[in-house]
Amino acid sequence: MSIGDYNDEKDIYRYKEDTNNNTELRPLHRASIITPPQSNFTKRCLPEDTFSFLIYSQLHSRTFFLATLVFSLQIAIFVILTVDIIDVSNARNPMMFPPNVETPVRITEVLAIVIAIITQDDVRKAVNLLREGFDQDLPRAFEGATVAKWILSIVLRAIEGLLGLFVTFLLIMQSSNVLDLLLNFSAMEFVTLMMDDVVFSLTSEGFLGRTLKKDAKKLSNTFYHVSHLSTLTWRDILPISWTLHRLCHKFC
Repeated sequence: MSIGDYNDEKDIYRYKEDTNNNTELRPLHRASIITPPQSNFTKRCLPEDTFSFLIYSQLHSRTFFLATLVFSLQIAIFVILTVDIIDVSNARNPMMFPPNVETPVRITEVLAIVIAIITQDDVRKAVNLLREGFDQDLPRAFEGATVAKWILSIVLRAIEGLLGLFVTFLLIMQSSNVLDLLLNFSAMEFVTLMMDDVVFSLTSEGFLGRTLKKDAKKLSNTFYHVSHLSTLTWRDILPISWTLHRLCHKFC
């Protein structure tokens, strides 16, 4: 069953007629586009956030626009915060780290940094997608999925996650008391971790329109099978990236 067979009107149950023409309700599970997995196949599903829209959405579609809009808002917030909290005119302390901070604040800073690194969901998802690779079954499960869009999704995830970690680190280290530290940390956690997930939840619940809801439900109810013998991984991407870099350096 392909992604095109998903029915938005029956996103919980769908009807199926048996041989006796009796209609029964059966639960709608994640759609599969190939036979049940064998020993050399692993069942995968795309992460349920707006970055996954980039992998299979058309460039002119609402879902692609929504994904790029969420990413742009996150980056805009990070850039504004970075410009505001870094004083380039201060040669001795451009990061504006307060001196002589009390010991409880330092301990809280270390704990907050560790928690921020551990809970950085977007970087972890980017690494997982890169490690799993782009499988030949993905375009059959998600019509419109391409290697370029898959790489784009990984790159934007990594950029947003790493930049969010950098800004979070600056805000944590600039805090002079525990209360300010916790407030800054909580605000950055929402922007870096929850914004794309919350927007996806709003989309799947229909708050942003029926078309976007249908696309979100397709993502939530479709899986694909990864063959361990036929995937495009980072080992294949690095030579491609190096070739593109050399060509750009030569002709640009």
